Amino acid sequence: PNPVCAGETVNFDETTTGGANYFQWDFGTGNGFQWTGAGDQAFTFNTAGTYTVSYTASIQGATAGCADTASVVIDVLPSPTAGFTVDNDAACDQLTVAFTNTSVNAISHQWDFGDGTTSTDPDPPPHDYTVPGSYTITLRVMNGQGCQDIATQVVNVYEPPQVQIGAQNVCEGSDAEFADLTVTEPGNTIIGWAWDFGDGATADVQAPTHLYAAPGAYVVTLTATTPYCSGTGTLPVVVEARPQASFLPDDDLGCSPHTVNFSNTSIGGVNAIWTFGDGGASNDDSPSHIYLNLGTQDTIYTAQLIMTSAFGCADSVSVPITVAPGVQAFFSHNATPGCAPLAVDFANASVGADSYAWDFGDGSTSSATSPTHVFVNTTLFLQTFQVRLIATSDAGCADTLVQQITAYPTPDFTFVAQPDSGCSPHAVTFPAVVGAVSYQWDFGDGSSGSGPSPTHIYFNNTTADVVYPITLIGSNAFGCSDTTYDEVTVFPLPFAQFTVAPTTGCHPLTATLTSTSTGGSGVSWTYGDGSTSDTTATTHAHTWFNYAGPGATTYPIGLTVVTDHGCTSTATSQVQVFPAVQAGFVADTIGCAPLPVQFSNVSSGGATYTWNFGDATTSSATSPTHTYLNQGLNDAGFDVELVATSTFGCTDTASLSLLVHPQPIAQFVTGVQAGCQPLPVNFQDLTIGATALAWSFGDGGSLSAGPGNTSHTYVNATADPIVFDPQLIATSQHGCTDTTSAQIQVYPEVIAAFEVDSIACSPFAVDLTNASNGASAYQWNMGDGTILVGFEPTYTYVNNTTADLVRTITLTATSAFGCTSTVSRTITVSPVPSAAFQATPGTQQFPSADVLVLNNSSPGPWTHHWDFGDGGSAAVASPGSHTYSSWGEFTIELVVSSANCSDTATQVITITPPLPTASFLGQGRGCAPLTVAFTNTSLQGVSYQWSFGDGGTSTADNPTYVFNVAGVYSVTLTAVGPGGTTNTYTKVDSVVVHPRAMAFFTLQPTEVAVPSQPVFTYNLSSNASLYTWDFGDGTSSAEQNPVHYYQQAGTYDVGLIANNAFNCPDTFLLEELVTATAAGEIQFPNAFTPSGSGPSDGVYDPRSFTNDHFFPLYEGVEDYKLEIFNRWGELLFVTEDVRVGWDGYYRGQLSKQDVYVWKAFARFSDGRETTLKGDVTLLR
Repeated sequence: PNPVCAGETVNFDETTTGGANYFQWDFGTGNGFQWTGAGDQAFTFNTAGTYTVSYTASIQGATAGCADTASVVIDVLPSPTAGFTVDNDAACDQLTVAFTNTSVNAISHQWDFGDGTTSTDPDPPPHDYTVPGSYTITLRVMNGQGCQDIATQVVNVYEPPQVQIGAQNVCEGSDAEFADLTVTEPGNTIIGWAWDFGDGATADVQAPTHLYAAPGAYVVTLTATTPYCSGTGTLPVVVEARPQASFLPDDDLGCSPHTVNFSNTSIGGVNAIWTFGDGGASNDDSPSHIYLNLGTQDTIYTAQLIMTSAFGCADSVSVPITVAPGVQAFFSHNATPGCAPLAVDFANASVGADSYAWDFGDGSTSSATSPTHVFVNTTLFLQTFQVRLIATSDAGCADTLVQQITAYPTPDFTFVAQPDSGCSPHAVTFPAVVGAVSYQWDFGDGSSGSGPSPTHIYFNNTTADVVYPITLIGSNAFGCSDTTYDEVTVFPLPFAQFTVAPTTGCHPLTATLTSTSTGGSGVSWTYGDGSTSDTTATTHAHTWFNYAGPGATTYPIGLTVVTDHGCTSTATSQVQVFPAVQAGFVADTIGCAPLPVQFSNVSSGGATYTWNFGDATTSSATSPTHTYLNQGLNDAGFDVELVATSTFGCTDTASLSLLVHPQPIAQFVTGVQAGCQPLPVNFQDLTIGATALAWSFGDGGSLSAGPGNTSHTYVNATADPIVFDPQLIATSQHGCTDTTSAQIQVYPEVIAAFEVDSIACSPFAVDLTNASNGASAYQWNMGDGTILVGFEPTYTYVNNTTADLVRTITLTATSAFGCTSTVSRTITVSPVPSAAFQATPGTQQFPSADVLVLNNSSPGPWTHHWDFGDGGSAAVASPGSHTYSSWGEFTIELVVSSANCSDTATQVITITPPLPTASFLGQGRGCAPLTVAFTNTSLQGVSYQWSFGDGGTSTADNPTYVFNVAGVYSVTLTAVGPGGTTNTYTKVDSVVVHPRAMAFFTLQPTEVAVPSQPVFTYNLSSNASLYTWDFGDGTSSAEQNPVHYYQQAGTYDVGLIANNAFNCPDTFLLEELVTATAAGEIQFPNAFTPSGSGPSDGVYDPRSFTNDHFFPLYEGVEDYKLEIFNRWGELLFVTEDVRVGWDGYYRGQLSKQDVYVWKAFARFSDGRETTLKGDVTLLR
């Protein structure tokens, strides 16, 4: 196209013929021809103008230099520039955007606001976006030549954040966790959180935790803030009180079977879970339980009560119950001679005893079954204690056993570092430790020591407190050691430093002190002049003085920096103050000319003096004399100045004025000779040559002044006229005087005065209080054209306008001599407005809560204050609509006021409560007892009733409930609204509780000899199919009724874990149940009857009564060998396993009935060996 707009690209079609091979274009822009190659060309003209485009094609290498040129003229029209700015590009809910058109060279505008609306105004009015979204604003402009340009900009309208809070109700003493679940749009990210936990505490993080100090219901509020707006949400959180579990057994000691009645004395719980320590359990509130003891020792069962609240908060308490079985006193202990305090565990193996009396030989006793006792030896020698056990039955039978315990002296090497804290370097002493023979000190800073009472110096070169742990390992002569600990804290030192400028100067010297100290929390300045300061300012000033002289005074300056722990650092400096110079002199200051004056120099600190007498003459004498002259008729004044200079160059100046005067002539006239008091009288001074006048006015008043007129006011406080004699004394320059006088008559004074309220509301009945004095007649001007007479007349002002009415009351009081007095008071009569309004509707149900308020008050320039009864207020004449955030009865009050008067109107509106909606979260599947926490998500509920399907209920908002019995349960929640209405929600089969296995067992015997005597278990568990035994010696078994052999002597706990298909295990543990001892015994029978079913592997069941194997009864056999011979000495059977017997077969054939010889060897666990021989009869 031609013409084109600036910035537009022009395509040129090349149609050369004739074999050209070299091509050049000139686009008329001043750059000349450029080689481009063959083909079409495109060029963009960015500037308006007329361009001649030339194209030259030539044949390079031709002898004639053939070439041809073609040209075309292109007109480039100017283009406009589109541009605009917006005052606001983002907001929440709605956005009003004002546009500033910055386009250039445009005559038409086309706006597209991105929301379906357009405009052709060059400067369109502000545009409102009321729907959230992202909008692209486009401005297309065109100039007179039809050229166009486009500008765009994006604005965003965001929805406010939808604030949601994630939290669960908690039990007292547990942290409540809060999550921000707020939803926002991209680009409107939350940048701030303001949490209010409802108990006065707040937080500003995204996911806080909070520990409530007391149980109760709290409303948690979260305000989430984005760059453009904020939103607020609330969530009720209940902190449930924990119950206080307690109970009393009626008898905690008894014999098997022992019945115990438990009395539940708990506070605050609703559900009781009892475990009796023997596998038994109950949910009764105060149950009874029968305890069994099938063993030979007392069994202590731990009875435990767990109380849970309706919410599921729990507390537990345990009480031991002792159940005793005959009497044979026997006990063992785990003690070897050792260091005191020596803790000894006594294992009571007594049989049939019901009570025990232990005497530990150290003055202490015990009645426990198997006590643990700590033997103390505070001497320096070993001690042997005789331990006595008396076991007693209910029948009074008793048995006594005595054993010895040896305890070495107790090592106690406790020490105290002195002092335990201080500033670096900190010297610490350690008082002597008595009783040790070796010492190993670790001072905690990498150094150590070995003496009984070392000293050590600690250093702290950091900026923080350093705590050094100290360890002492000491040993006594018996090899008993004790490790004790202490610690010392070493505080860092601060660093004091400052500068002072200047450091020398004349009195008074003010210098600036700048502190560059570090590390301190407090400072103390001393200035060397007795003053101090504790200023912490980096820079401050101080002034030093030197009044005394005669030389310079040096003041030391100290800065002490102290830390919170009292660690100090001090820096010093000084200033030098030269003595003060005080210039001063005395002389006669007034007299007649010629006036000789003797100047007496009373200066201090001066070395040289310079006098200026004020008449162009000077002197350097110390105390000169000078004569002043006055040749005129008027007074002559002279200013004398003395400059005193010290040897240090310090100076001071003193000055004095002198007056030299001539002779006066006293005379005056008055403007009045009589009048009412107060009577002002003007005195006209006609004196000649006077420099001073002394007036005496005849009433005690006087005045000394220079020449000139004066005035005086005469006062007559009496009821009669008074005559005064004023007098004038004039003084000349030579000290001469002249006197004259006159007469003035003054009548008594009149004082007009009254009081009245300054402001009141219309109608205003003024109360005039006349306080005038000396008057006999009164006239009142009421300020509105009304004139009243009399002492205290009455009058009422009325203001029917809307503005304050101001009036001035004037009182004129007149005496019998014609003297008058006037006084005025201003009063304000304020208008009274009339308040009235209508609020509709008067009654509605929440969440409908908008009330329209119409102001019907009298018109006027009043102020309006609205109180909507919910904490909201307004200060406008017409508030329009008000929205209530909750239900209730609200009193709306309107107060209409002028500047001083007001009127009030009220109306009651009612918003009834909303209907509730019941809902909750919570379900569970697991083993009994199963604890399930329920989260109440109901709306508009004020109270709740839960039914858990097993007969249990709760009124908690968010209960935690324990299902103790296996089964499938449906949970129901009934929400009660503020108005008493209800709504019910049920979750069917939401809780599945599996039965729990119950572990229980007994075993025999409880005393065995190692390693060959077995322990036989009897599994009495219920609801179980899987078993895990722990025999307390590191071995286990998964059999139902295993047989176990202990290999080492000792006392062992035996435990059983019973489990079922639901993986609901239970554990039963009997502590110190089996005592394995190192002993030995072996006995053989003398006959047996083999089985006729064939040979076996020889392994026998010692509990069997079949008697089909020949084997011994034994205890504590470690090594063993058995040989069987026939009557001819032939070896028929041999075994080295005590658990393998002879089955009566030889080489697969049953031996005949006969008598056979046996030979056995056994070594027992206590080290004894035996070899036995005998015969056995094989019966068939």
